[in-house]
Amino acid sequence: IDFELTDKQKEVLKNMVESDRSVLLLGKGSAKTTLTCLLFRFMITKDMLMDELQMNRIDFSNMCSTAKSARDSFFREFAIQMKKSKIFNMVEGLYKIRKNECGFLDDRIVMHSLNSQTSSFEGKNLRAIVIDEISEPSFRDGIKLFEDGSGSVFSRFDDGKAICLSWTRYPTANPMSDNGYYLYDKYKDDNEVYTLIASTKEMRGFYPKDYDPNDVQKVKMYDCIYVVDNDTTISIDDCDFVKKNTLLKLEHYHDDKYVRFKIKELKRPKTKWCFGHIDTSIKKDSTVIVLYYNGYIEYHLIKPENGLKVSYEDLEIVVKELRKICVELSFDKFNSEFFSQKYNCLTYTFSRVEQYDALQYFKSNMDEIKIIINNVWNERLTYEFSHINIDNVGKKWNYLGKGSSDIADSIIYCVFNSRLYQTKMKKNNKNMSFGFNVNLF
Repeated sequence: IDFELTDKQKEVLKNMVESDRSVLLLGKGSAKTTLTCLLFRFMITKDMLMDELQMNRIDFSNMCSTAKSARDSFFREFAIQMKKSKIFNMVEGLYKIRKNECGFLDDRIVMHSLNSQTSSFEGKNLRAIVIDEISEPSFRDGIKLFEDGSGSVFSRFDDGKAICLSWTRYPTANPMSDNGYYLYDKYKDDNEVYTLIASTKEMRGFYPKDYDPNDVQKVKMYDCIYVVDNDTTISIDDCDFVKKNTLLKLEHYHDDKYVRFKIKELKRPKTKWCFGHIDTSIKKDSTVIVLYYNGYIEYHLIKPENGLKVSYEDLEIVVKELRKICVELSFDKFNSEFFSQKYNCLTYTFSRVEQYDALQYFKSNMDEIKIIINNVWNERLTYEFSHINIDNVGKKWNYLGKGSSDIADSIIYCVFNSRLYQTKMKKNNKNMSFGFNVNLF
């Protein structure tokens, strides 16, 4: 090969060649793109030297999260390597470079540069795939693409290749939110899969000039070490979890159409300020009832089961009774206009920036909040909070876990809406500074 590689880079390339599947987390600047291009060139050369192709047409694919990264990173490097290669330029017309692909032997073999936004693997006879920068937070479908692509490869070729690579991002307080680490953890004990986490120094023999062991982002980039960035994550440990009797107790049951529930007990709090928030649902996500008083949070989950809907008839009774103990009830805008109008409740809809403000307000007050332990759903709440990623540049936050973040959303907005309502009362019913209230009184 016409590249000077370190011993570690040669070792990685050799294992990529010899293994059917590879999951590689390598520090930024480790020559991941170069190694991928060399692997494709090696496999394409082998196929072209065959007397007859295994199939009439063969495809190789590199998949990036966006068209720009596919073009600027992988395909640009691949095209340059092709133009410099003595072997591929010995015979005129052996290959043809187009916008997003390179064809060989009159397109009997094609190297595709794809992106997750517009492309899939359908209709291709995949011999090898690479999912590039799979840990990029915007690469939400990266894991599925790797699994689907692997199935497409090995259903056609016994000696095919499926590879994912990246440097680690760890976008939340839970490492499993990192697509690359998730796959590494899944396959690290599989003898048939080549897995590796290696720093830039291990791969190149030295650190880049801007490496700083005290900089969280640099440690992620160059060392591939799991580090929690407190500025972009939420730690549920900042809240106190306490054992305490709740004001509201519900009895759950169901009939042949609905998930049903009724009030088993409802007590008045020892305070005049009890604020309630309800996140409604229909089939898939859950209805969540949150009460906030004296710094305590209690939450109740009504979860659709077996395809049944949550009973709004039962919810109406609960709303009517909660109105007696709460200074105010708020709803999100989804399917809640009926309750807002009939029971004179607040309905808030927030812009993306205001959602960011709500999260930051909650985060800044977490040390003052006590969450009453719910033995059934406490594990889920911890999961939801640990999969939140805060984008301080874009002024937004994203939930990167599986399912919906109903419990976390409801708690965050209950605390924030309580602050908004209290601020409004102090301003003697002047306009609120956050959110748009579609039904004040």
